[in-house]
Amino acid sequence: MNNNNCYATTLLKLSENHPIFTEHTTWNYRHTDIKLYNKKNTFLRHSLPTEYFAGESIYNLMKEYNLSAKVFMMEPDTVYNWHRDAWRNAAFNLLLTDDPNYLTIFAHEHPVDEDLTVSKFMYTSITKVIYEPRTFHLLNSQIPHLAVQYGKINRYLLTIADYGATPVDSFYDKPADFSQYNDLLNMLTARRLIANASSTFNN
Repeated sequence: MNNNNCYATTLLKLSENHPIFTEHTTWNYRHTDIKLYNKKNTFLRHSLPTEYFAGESIYNLMKEYNLSAKVFMMEPDTVYNWHRDAWRNAAFNLLLTDDPNYLTIFAHEHPVDEDLTVSKFMYTSITKVIYEPRTFHLLNSQIPHLAVQYGKINRYLLTIADYGATPVDSFYDKPADFSQYNDLLNMLTARRLIANASSTFNN
């Protein structure tokens, strides 16, 4: 499958008996109070401590790269419109919901140095993310993407990333930075942690 440098399926998985699979629906999800934009313009979320993943394949990477874990919740019949992530350049995502009625897509041809202006961004080629069960997928969150939850139940997504203290460059209309995604992809490829990886990887 050609993922157009939007995401990569890893060999990192969560154990089938990890408590997150039964506990995630019981947590109190809230909006983060962010001063730069209306908090209701983003996901409801719940933060998790790193130690919650002790003994799992993702745990050492979380410690090595100072990654934080959150669960994002999307309510039924909602959309998170085209955007680049404001506080991170890449993320390890794992879908916790079995319901297939969702859509996560990237606009892989959108220019790296062009802002997301809706009136100029009406028709575009897309790359669809297909989440495999219990599997982490590395996403290039600086390529414009959107999420649609058209199912009738809440959608829960475990997302693990290095959140910056200040917004990323693209938030201030500067070119999007793919370097963190590429560095993580190179590291995972070198450690043989990318599914169906080729023998060469990005430099």
